[in-house]
Amino acid sequence: MRPDVKRFTRRFVMTAPFGFHMRPASLFAKTAQQHESTVMIGKTNGIFVNGKSLIGLLTLEILCGEEVVVSVSGDDAAETILNVERLFANAFGQRHPEVALTESTAGSSSLPPGLREEREKPQSCA
Repeated sequence: MRPDVKRFTRRFVMTAPFGFHMRPASLFAKTAQQHESTVMIGKTNGIFVNGKSLIGLLTLEILCGEEVVVSVSGDDAAETILNVERLFANAFGQRHPEVALTESTAGSSSLPPGLREEREKPQSCA
């Protein structure tokens, strides 16, 4: 690699509730394909795949809560890693929606306490 080529490596935790299935993997690949930089992603076990390859991404079988490493190199690496960071920060658009309790629901005795708590405090991983 040329010494003037920019390179960034970041660690992320998968927060999409169902992990890296088709939808988040597709978003990642499309984001990577929009840039000239080389994008590699892998688990901490050292196995990396091309971040522009949907099939490669799916083979990683990244589960919610697992740590991944993303390495980006190229002239637009700074912009590329920022866009990747946005995907992970937004849980690939897969976060559980916050469900607000209405007054009638909040006062209702028909909801079991466990269900009520789950609606108030959704978990990031399913």
